[in-house]
Amino acid sequence: MTFPSDPPREDADRALLLNAHLDGELDAADSLAFEHSIKADPALQAEQARLLALKGAVERHATRYTLPANVHRRLHRQFAQPAAPRLPWRAMAASIAISAMVASAGTYVALTSGLGRAPQTDMQDVLGSIVAGHQRSLLAERPVDVASSDRHTVKPWLSNKIATSPPVVDLADQGFMLVGGRIDIVAGRPVPTLVYRHREHLISLTAVPVRAPQAVRADEAQSVAGYRVLSWLAGDFSYFAVSDMLPAELTDFSQRYREATL
Repeated sequence: MTFPSDPPREDADRALLLNAHLDGELDAADSLAFEHSIKADPALQAEQARLLALKGAVERHATRYTLPANVHRRLHRQFAQPAAPRLPWRAMAASIAISAMVASAGTYVALTSGLGRAPQTDMQDVLGSIVAGHQRSLLAERPVDVASSDRHTVKPWLSNKIATSPPVVDLADQGFMLVGGRIDIVAGRPVPTLVYRHREHLISLTAVPVRAPQAVRADEAQSVAGYRVLSWLAGDFSYFAVSDMLPAELTDFSQRYREATL
């Protein structure tokens, strides 16, 4: 993919790229590259400011319409699925019991992988949710909700979405490039996650408030579902760094992040 910092291209193509960037339609790598192009091009900066102002004006002043009740009922009748046949209560109870047993067994196997034969705990549920969030991000078109290498963009975005968010630091010169941030769900509550890249590996750094009952002991390292998880306590958060990097590399990342936030 080419960007406006490359040899000149048509204005229409530049506008398409800018709109795609603002709408979050570029993947993380292309979005970061395009951000650098914007910084180097005053015309693009001006166009971006114009589009952001237009978007804000529309959100503030555009008329919003509510779907009429008769249209809503007509659509519901047309597309609603027929109700499933009701099961006798004995069959329903047996079905629920079997489903619960299968789900519990699957959860126990997934969360205790690499953790020995320890009984399932609240912490294992937390670790499972955090690792699942990292896995989902790898399968998505992009691993973040806000894609930016600028901590002054990522931090405000997180702060607007969630009550408390962790320090966002730039570690690019130390080999760990900030990709952006996202919101994950852990133990039923939204929590902030920062995403960094080290060569071909992504690191999800999830920060769980320490007031939560699942606060971790300091400097724990373990393997969950094939991923390395390193956790530590600092300030208002329990931090969980998840990646498929070598243990020494993940430890190096955690030390550099912690030193930068002291």
